[in-house]
Formats: sequence, C-alpha cells, structure tokens
Amino acid sequence: MQHQISIRLTVFVGIIFCQSSCAAETSLEKSLSSFPIAAIQNLLDPLHDGSFLNFTNDNPDIRRVSEPCLFDLVQLGKDLRARKSSAVQMIDSFGKVPSGLIRGHLQWFGAYDECLAVNKSSVNYCLTRLGSSDDLTAIQRSPALGTCLPRTCGSNDIELIVNVLIEAIAKLAKQSIPELDTLRSRSTVCELDNPWEGGAFLIMAVIAIFAVICTFGSILECCPGVTRIGHARRRSTFTRIVEDMEDDPLLTTTTENGETVKIDIEEEVVEEPLAFRAFQSFSFGASWRFFTDERPNEIPYLNGMLVASVWWVLIGKEFSLGELVYENAYDYFDGMKTFLGQLIVSSYLAGDTFLLISGLVLTYTILGRLERNGGRLNWAWLYIRRYLRCRFMPCCLFVTSNSLIHLSAHRLTPMYAVLLLGFVFLVPHVVDGPFPLLVGQDIGRNPILFCKQYWWTNMLYINNFVPLDTTQQCMDWTPFLAIEMQLFLITPPLVFLLYKCSKVGLAAIVSLIAGCLVTNAVIEAQWGLPIAMFQVPLKHNDTYDPTFDYVGNKPYTRATPYLIGMMLGFLFLKKPVWQFPYPKFDIVFNIGCWISSCIVANKVIFGLYDEAYNSPTAVNMLGRVSWQMLSHLGYSASISWVIFACNYGYAGPIRDILEWKVWRPLSHLTYMVYLFHPLTLQLWLVTQRDPFYFNLINMTSFFFAQLISVYTISFIFGILIEFPLLRLERAIMRF
Repeated sequence: MQHQISIRLTVFVGIIFCQSSCAAETSLEKSLSSFPIAAIQNLLDPLHDGSFLNFTNDNPDIRRVSEPCLFDLVQLGKDLRARKSSAVQMIDSFGKVPSGLIRGHLQWFGAYDECLAVNKSSVNYCLTRLGSSDDLTAIQRSPALGTCLPRTCGSNDIELIVNVLIEAIAKLAKQSIPELDTLRSRSTVCELDNPWEGGAFLIMAVIAIFAVICTFGSILECCPGVTRIGHARRRSTFTRIVEDMEDDPLLTTTTENGETVKIDIEEEVVEEPLAFRAFQSFSFGASWRFFTDERPNEIPYLNGMLVASVWWVLIGKEFSLGELVYENAYDYFDGMKTFLGQLIVSSYLAGDTFLLISGLVLTYTILGRLERNGGRLNWAWLYIRRYLRCRFMPCCLFVTSNSLIHLSAHRLTPMYAVLLLGFVFLVPHVVDGPFPLLVGQDIGRNPILFCKQYWWTNMLYINNFVPLDTTQQCMDWTPFLAIEMQLFLITPPLVFLLYKCSKVGLAAIVSLIAGCLVTNAVIEAQWGLPIAMFQVPLKHNDTYDPTFDYVGNKPYTRATPYLIGMMLGFLFLKKPVWQFPYPKFDIVFNIGCWISSCIVANKVIFGLYDEAYNSPTAVNMLGRVSWQMLSHLGYSASISWVIFACNYGYAGPIRDILEWKVWRPLSHLTYMVYLFHPLTLQLWLVTQRDPFYFNLINMTSFFFAQLISVYTISFIFGILIEFPLLRLERAIMRF
C-alpha cells in the first residue's frame, strides 16, 4: 500500500512539474512517456476515504487556519467518520485525478452543483491550482482542483488545508519525495455571491424603454389614418359629373340633394412632426424593412465578403479557446499544426478585410462629397458623427451610372455602450460554475473588474493602448474597434490631400504604408517576436514584456490594409469604368491576376505550416521580420484584387456567389455579430460543469449552434436598438 502511494505521488508530482519546466514543449506526451500513468488514477484515495485525517493534527500549518474554519473542519471530520450524508457529499464533490493527463486534461473540477446542493449558506466551492510557482504562466499550466469545504474557510484557508493534505498523503507513502517541498496550492478562488448593482437595473431599464418605444412606434404605424413619413395623403373635393358616369362606389358619393358626385383625389405630401417621425423610427416594421429590403442601386458582392469574414472570425475564436476549456488540450494543439489548422490560426487576417473595405468606403464617400461641394465640408461634424455612428464593417455599396456614390456602415457607439454595461452588470448573474473561477485564475483577476476599472478606455477607443497589460483589457476582442476609429482620425486630412492634389495625396498614403512596413520590421527585429503558436521570442531581454501587445492591435502596425483600401476608393471614384488597355490580352491579364492573388493568399494563410512548429525558436530572425513586414501587405493585395475584379467585371462566378441574396440581411448584422460573438461563446462555455472534448464533430456542431445563437441575439438587439437609432438619426437630419 505504501509503495503504491509512493508511485502515485511521484508520478503526480512529475506531471505537475512538467507543466512548468516543459512549457516550451509542443506536446506533453514526450515528457511523460517514462511515467506509469495508470498509477495516478486513484491518487487522492486517502482524501476520499478520510485516512488523511490521522496525519493532519500534527502538522503546524493546520494551526494557521482561521478559528471558525478549523472548528468546522473538525466537525466535518467527525461527520465524515460517522458517514453522514452531507459530509460524504462534500468530500465526494472534491476534484479527482482523471484519465487523459498526457493529452492535457488538467481541469479536475469535481461536482460543483453537488457541492452547493449540500447547503449553499454553509459550504462553498473553491478552485485551487497545484503548482510549484506563483508565476502567472506557471499557474496557467497547473492542474485546477475543485474543493468543497465549509463556507467559513476562505481562499487562504483552502490553500493551507490543501497543502496539509499533500503532506498527509506524502506521509502515508513514508518515502521522501524532494519535489513536494515546492508543490503547493496556489491562486485559490472561491465562489462568491454577486449582489445586484445599480448598473444592472440601469441596463435592464434601458432595454425595457427601447422595447416600449418600439412597441409604441409600431402601434403608430399600424393605426388607421396614420401613414408613413413622406407617403402621400388624400384630400377629397366634390365635383359634379355627367349622368352617364360609371357608378363606381370607390370614386363616387351622394350629396344631401341626391346628386351623384365624383371624388377628385389629389395627392398632397404632408410633413409629420419631428416627435411623430422619431417614434415612427422605432417601429418594428420599419426596422424589419431596413433589415431585409434591397437598397437602390446596391452592389451586393461586399455582403458575401463581410459575412464570410465575420464567420472566419467566429471560427477562429471558437477554436482558440484552447487549453482553458478542452479536456484534451494537446489534441487541439496538434490539430492547429496541421495544414487545415492554419485556417484557424490565420483567422486574425479577417480583420484586414474589414479595415480595407472601411478605408475604401470612407475615402470614396468623403472625396465624393468634397468634389460635389467644391471642397467644403463640416470637418468637426464629420468626426462627431463618426464617433456616434462608429462606421465599422461596411455592409453594402451603392452605385449610380456604374459609379460608386455611397457606402453605409451605420454602426453605433451606443450599442457598444449597451454591450459594455451588460457585460459588467448582467453577465455575472447568468454565469456560474468552475469555469468563471478558472478564467479569474488564468488572468490573475476577475475580468469584470477590469471593465469596471478601464471602461472609459473602450468609450474613448484607446483600449488598444491602455492598459499596457493586455491581460487586463476590458472585453479583449474590442481593441480592433479602436484601431478602426484611430485610423479614421487621419482619413479626412489624407482625403483632403487627394482632393487638392492627387499626386501628393497618393504619395502621402504610399509613404505611410512604407512607414507601417518598416515599423513592423523594426519591432520584430528588436525581439524576434513569435509569428506562430508555440513560438517564443528569439531575443529575451529585460525590455521584453510578454503581456504587452507590440504589433497585434496597434494602428501603426495594422494600417496597411486600411491605406490600400483608401487608394482603391480613390481609383473607383476617378475610374468608374475601367478596361485593360490591351483588349487582346484581357483574358491573360484576368487569369494571371487571379492566379497571383491565390498564390499570395495561400502563402500568407498556409505559409507557416510545418516549418514554424518544429521548435519554439523555429523560423530565424530574417524569416520572422519578413513575415511580420509582408504578411498583411500580401493578404490585403489579394483581397484588393477580389474587390477590383468584382467592381470591373473580372470576377465571374465568384461575384455571383458573393451576391447571393441570403447574404444581404446577414451582412446588416455584421457589426453586431462581431460585438456579441465572444460573449455568446463565453456564456455557453463558462456555464459548463466539465471540460469540452475537442474533435471535429463537436467543434462543427458547436460552430453552427453558436452561429444561430449570435445571429439571434444580434437580430434582437438590432431590431430594438441599432436599426431604430439609425432611422432616428436620418429623421432628425431631414427635419
């Protein structure tokens, strides 16, 4: 018995230490090949049968436990020896060492609901990490053990108790294991009550008010005698007619004298009061028409591009949850090293599509207005309106006489604020279980607290710079919105240069692109930053901070696609119709450009396959600098050709696919889907009680389930808030 316990404990400690010392390994299987894995399955048997109690009384650490907790622990021991159901249920709720350790199954949550079912007022569920270091990276790679102990025991008490249990189990083995000197319980987090705050009632009141106003607006629209804005009203006058007039009851009436008269219908457009127009903007019917109707002179090929891009983002986010939620995390890592896995790893490139289209749209729109208004434009109002509307992820282009005249991406900062309030004040009341505790351990703090501290950075669109520590960002998927807003700040001056002197404007844009490429190269050369999963910097020095975002979400490193889009918008405005100057070689030109575009896109998306995963330091400095410098440029060039080909008639069946009508309503929800997709993913995952098994069937089913969920939520909030506010703005501007 003692020898078996010694083997179990040795293997267990070896695995824990391998998580810290072998962090750079791409697979844990090599590191554990020498361990008798089967021996660890019942490692915590002494804990579950109560035999550890004989060894805890002599441990001086037990006296450091708080007095109320110690009193309840003594009572728990008595109840456990007496086999009382509540005590047995508490101990049964403890996490147990599972199978699948070498595949990354390190979440030993136990039975969360069973623990709290004992008596939520007297017991508490806590999650502690078993590791050898307090370093955050080491904690993230340490096993998570669920505990169920009296509520009087706080997180410090839990750590002391677990440490005592570890030593008690070691005494049962009666064999010295040096590694146990540093193996400790660390970063313990306990389930806490979440009191309702004023912000929760505020956000619920806001949603309720919007629902009431939308209902009232719908009633106004449906009431008899109330017509829609701008529609003609009828005014009747009596006119005598001849006796042989056809008796049409809809066109005739009878006077008091018995004469038949004709109703002369005249059309009269009546302007409605602003208040009426405002309420009418919130009508469900009007929002539905905004969502489904085809726009005049619409170019729908961008709809398909935007939907495909946001789905790519959604797939990447789903898969990248990684070792936090997968019970076979190392199968996930192996999957990401395959050829098809590069589609997931490269999903961040979808953001370049959004930036490119945004730059194209804004340049075309602003430059077109300048030309129509003789160079006059209200610049201050342009910036104010941009902030309020936050035109992100344009959804459709419009043309007249084969030329682009407008592109609208009406996306609202108010919707962003509603999401932020909901995330801070409502989400804590709809999530529970071990996963929220695990997330808090992995980032060192509850993410809700980061939003309460840094919410203002989101509203000012500077959350990609503040805070410096990226693990403390509020809603870590939103810094991309800040990039788009910051790039807009330089757009009007550049467009004005294009208007005044196109050569100077184009030279300025090309110079900025060159500066962006050089900036990426210099930053990469400074540290040799990782360009793929599992890689480490080539230069580790005192100035490198792994929590700082050097290139991912900074405007000076991500501006290339946006600036290329600006040049594309300038081209479309100046050349509404374009044809290859050598008609005989038109087909050669078209095929050559498509082949070149596919080759470049393939290299960017799949270029890191195999070579980049050979070791943590794979790809030398020159390769990393070249990749960091040219990858966004190459991808942007490929997407630019697709847009160019669709606009000038070189896309063929590709344009037909992108123009499918099914994409139109989905594209109108692109911004909402981007905002809500991480939230729907997290809400599902953090309410689970056990880790999620990673395989293709599960992930495919999960993707389609999340697709339905996020579009449903986006549609509801679009109908209630986003679309009505857009119509309200238009009504006010027309008044």
